Amino acid sequence: MLRKLRTVGISTFLKYYFVFKYYPQAKCVAAFDEEDAAISPESRLTKTNAAQAIFRQDWHVAALQYIRDHARKVDARRNQEAAWLLQLESDV
Repeated sequence: MLRKLRTVGISTFLKYYFVFKYYPQAKCVAAFDEEDAAISPESRLTKTNAAQAIFRQDWHVAALQYIRDHARKVDARRNQEAAWLLQLESDV
């Protein structure tokens, strides 16, 4: 799970969490915004595949817990975002 999360990147995983969770690969790749313009099309595809693998393997909750509890160099905003997403997942 950690290898896949590192491939996606914590910020990208959190930013596009619901896109990766609910949309097919082509829409995920197209969803990257202007801020991510420097990311090559191949990298977008790689990140999307890794993120969707996290969801397919049902590792998304573990990934959020890791970000919230153990990830180093994660700022408070990202930590809170992971906690919020975990709360949403637990309410489902």
